[in-house]
Amino acid sequence: MPDLLKTARLLLRKPVVADVNWIADSVRMPEIYENVAAIPPEISHDEIETFVREKEEGRQADTDYVFVVEKDDQSVGLIGLHRTSRSDPFELGYWFRPEAWGEGIATEAAKALIDWWKDYKAPRFMISGHFSDNPASGKVLQKLGFLPCWRSDVFCKGRGEPVDHVYMSLMAE
Repeated sequence: MPDLLKTARLLLRKPVVADVNWIADSVRMPEIYENVAAIPPEISHDEIETFVREKEEGRQADTDYVFVVEKDDQSVGLIGLHRTSRSDPFELGYWFRPEAWGEGIATEAAKALIDWWKDYKAPRFMISGHFSDNPASGKVLQKLGFLPCWRSDVFCKGRGEPVDHVYMSLMAE
């Protein structure tokens, strides 16, 4: 996996320790932590620094490919492909700061990752999903070709409760 991906408007690059403050400021926004299952509302800088370091280890293990998304030299979000082991399918995950919403940035960044993945190796499907009360994220996934598969409650650390979640999948062509 390359360290950089470029699209017409975006640069996707590996996160570095210098991104910790920006990531912390972002994930402490309710608009983000309430829509991402694994982010608690009071995450520490140390936890975020550990996250950044672990993503580099995951890249080496072929299980995590996380990128900071930049538009016009400004960081606007995080996007990545994750899996527990090399035999598992990748899961697409992302969050973007509210000022980047509605500009097609999530779709454009995700397409760059999916294009790389399609040239990659098995398994030949990818999963993702969204909370049912976040239909905008579902629309992004639908534009990318994801189809709904099932629903179940997922515990959201940011909300402190289970939330109805729509799971989706994408088959490689």
